[in-house]
Amino acid sequence: MAFCIKCGTQLVDGANFCAKCGTPSSEVLGYTDTPSKGKLKFKDGSYYEGEYINYKPNGIGKKTFANGDVQEGRFENGEFVG
Repeated sequence: MAFCIKCGTQLVDGANFCAKCGTPSSEVLGYTDTPSKGKLKFKDGSYYEGEYINYKPNGIGKKTFANGDVQEGRFENGEFVG
């Protein structure tokens, strides 16, 4: 049983995209638990540079919002923790 990483809707077995929000499934995106480092761009115009896991900020990095605000430091599972 798999769930959408964005909206939490249960995915139909073998689905490539969420039927509710259209987010690609983890199989399409190639999610793994292997840490990576680089730049992620988000739909809201913000971007993140640093360490991430499964395309979510995780580790040391910097997130710049579309309005120019910046969060820099440690992220866990996509959330800024300081």
